[in-house]
Amino acid sequence: MKICRSQSKAGFTLLEILVVMLIMVTMTSLIVPKLWRDSGDTLRSESIRFRNTVQWLTDRSLYSPDQTLRLHIDLNENSYEAQALNGETFEAINTSLIKPRKLDPELIKMVWIHDNPELETDFIMDLDFSTDGPEEKILMQFVSTDGKIGFSIYNHPARFRPVILDGLWDWTMILSRETPS
Repeated sequence: MKICRSQSKAGFTLLEILVVMLIMVTMTSLIVPKLWRDSGDTLRSESIRFRNTVQWLTDRSLYSPDQTLRLHIDLNENSYEAQALNGETFEAINTSLIKPRKLDPELIKMVWIHDNPELETDFIMDLDFSTDGPEEKILMQFVSTDGKIGFSIYNHPARFRPVILDGLWDWTMILSRETPS
């Protein structure tokens, strides 16, 4: 007497397992970087971009005195852009080096530091650049949303090179003692 066994296979083929693993690896590579973004690196790179924009506007205003330039900062939108006067309106400058920036509010908060305590801190402002560079001092902080990490960008109208300072500073004392040079 012969015993017949069914030839049905239980389980998955190697190809099916590989396809599922490929999908899992792809999804993981998309999700994990968002979970472990290093806010310090992001803050530093955005601070450098802002400093470079201020430096570019300063240099451009010195070497192209016939062009009217400004830095448009919108703290409500967490954004900034270099602008040039084109006819009667200002338009964003968008080159390979200088681009409008809108920062991720979940990672970075832009904070404008000023020596007038009555000024609002949530506002839109335009800083003009003349042949002498920026017409007012620029002091911007890029702060992590938890408030633990930050970088400050400082540029005085009498100086032509903006600097980046690591950490969060108490600028009220520095601004009250500063005299224009």
